[in-house]
Amino acid sequence: MNTILNVAAVIGWAIIVVAPIAMIAALLFGSVRRQLFYLVVAPLIMRLATSNIFFTLVDEGTAKAIKKGGALERVVAQWKGHELDLDGSVVNAPPIVRTPLLGGVTWIGIPPTFGVHRYDFFYEKWEEINNEMVLVPHPLKGIDYVVIRPDTFGILFKDAETKKSRITVNIKINVTLVVVNPEKALFKAPTNWWQKLKGRIVGLLVGLASSMTVDEILDKAVGHPKFVWDHINTMDPNFIPNLEAEQGVRILFEKIEIFDVSFTKEVQDLLDLERKQELAAEADLKKQGIEARTSSSATLGRLMESLSQVSGSDVATLQKELKKAMAEPDFEKRAKNVRAFWDSYDPDGRAWNLIQSERLGARVVLVGTPGGKSADPLTTLLATYETLKGGNLSAGASVPGKGSGTPPMPIPPFKP
Repeated sequence: MNTILNVAAVIGWAIIVVAPIAMIAALLFGSVRRQLFYLVVAPLIMRLATSNIFFTLVDEGTAKAIKKGGALERVVAQWKGHELDLDGSVVNAPPIVRTPLLGGVTWIGIPPTFGVHRYDFFYEKWEEINNEMVLVPHPLKGIDYVVIRPDTFGILFKDAETKKSRITVNIKINVTLVVVNPEKALFKAPTNWWQKLKGRIVGLLVGLASSMTVDEILDKAVGHPKFVWDHINTMDPNFIPNLEAEQGVRILFEKIEIFDVSFTKEVQDLLDLERKQELAAEADLKKQGIEARTSSSATLGRLMESLSQVSGSDVATLQKELKKAMAEPDFEKRAKNVRAFWDSYDPDGRAWNLIQSERLGARVVLVGTPGGKSADPLTTLLATYETLKGGNLSAGASVPGKGSGTPPMPIPPFKP
């Protein structure tokens, strides 16, 4: 009944609206037959084709299945440079010299005996939303076509468990494929064939994820479609060939691509906490280094000032000679140089005794000798100077106030 009403509406529209225009055009322009076709017949056919009545409109890069009494009658396709062979597969076609007047409009048959097959289809695509790749669903209800040109679908493999640490990740995948046989894809493949195919691909990638650590996935799989392709063919050598032979769908060569990996919320929260702890530890270590260099600078300055008071030499001269003594790269020789420097200005140890007793008006933070049994100028000078020079301890020397280390070479004995 609806079909009859639609046909009547189209005919009425053609008589009332199109016919007067066609008559005027026929009077004003030549080629009356052609003008009548485009102004009267073509709009009528296009109106019918959009409703799949008598005709159907096959868009570029798609195919439609024509039914007769509910049974498959034939498949029609429209894709420039391509055609369907006797098996219903899409193949390259020779150039068409003459283009049909109405392009993709195709005769169906007399309704309601003849009609176009309709079905539901659901797929997802990765789209960038607010600078983030989001898997957007595309539910299609009652469509009457199947796309036969290459297309890319998205997959989100959630909570994939990795090797060793068993950290779960979300793997983002793009699959580029093409329907090479519309009849098989519509009537021999499982209903909503993409959802079935997606599940099969995820199943094959479970083995990949579980055999690799997160770092290995990021290094070898992400952005390396050949690696993923080889893995799938190793896991199931018949998967891709059978897919085309049985379901009429071909995955393009090396077009199963893992393009990103993200962590689940629970794992991301743990990683964020670990990173915060690492940053706090780095900040504390930096703070300790600053404190050590500040303390070392004060200690070194007070030692030079105290030695200057006892020996009568100016501080600048003492600092220059100490710097020269500390320039020796070998630790044992450097220690001997520092010992010789101190002994040359304090041969009897009087200055050191005054420093220890704080009788020169300066309180010096002293560093213990290995074992921490006593304090001497050599260990203190080595520790403070090295801390200032490199920002850290060398040769096992200790930061003032932070305990003692053990140098790899024996320190020459100090005799006050």
